[in-house]
Amino acid sequence: MPVTTGKLRHLLKSRHPYIERNLGSIVGIIKHSMQNGVAFEPVAKKIVEDDYLTRMKIVKEILEHN
Repeated sequence: MPVTTGKLRHLLKSRHPYIERNLGSIVGIIKHSMQNGVAFEPVAKKIVEDDYLTRMKIVKEILEHN
């Protein structure tokens, strides 16, 4: 993940003027997103676990009815 304007510029294949003018803002958004992402990890893990448990309950019900 690019965390400096230099690294972001290196990743860009096109030289769109709007992006060039706003590289600092774009890098700021990326940094904040990376920081905020940590807060979502436990929630994402819980969703995956709940989904797994729900699927196992459905499989159990299907097996019990057969």
